[in-house]
Formats: sequence, C-alpha cells, structure tokens
Amino acid sequence: MINVTVRSNQGLLLKEAVPSARLPGVGGDFEVMGFHVPLIAVLAKGRLWVGSRMLAIRSGLAWVVGNRLTILVET
Repeated sequence: MINVTVRSNQGLLLKEAVPSARLPGVGGDFEVMGFHVPLIAVLAKGRLWVGSRMLAIRSGLAWVVGNRLTILVET
C-alpha cells in the first residue's frame, strides 16, 4: 500500500492508501507502488488512476518519498 495525496489549486482532491497509482508522465504512463524508489516526475494531460478512482488531469507534478506519493495537478 502507498499513501496517496492529490491536490489541485481548488484544494485536496483525494487522500487514501491504495495498492498502486498509475500516472500519465510526459514520457508515458507509469505505475507507483508502496516503497517505490524516490522519484519526481512531470505529468502530462491524461488519466490519473489512484486505486480504482480516475481523475482527468491537464498537467501536474508527482513525487515519491518513502511510502508517500504526493501529486499536484491542474484539472
């Protein structure tokens, strides 16, 4: 499980622990699971999947530290 927080300029969109998250990176989609290596990534327009929930985003930034994934998005 990884603790995911998704925020936009409108505030907190999602905060929960999930098995994995799939993100639309600039170089292609990628998946993040619990205790992933530290990572900072720029997100492109696409579908952000957090567990079984989907959010359509225009752009964003994601970073992973330890067992935490924080995502800032523009929706």
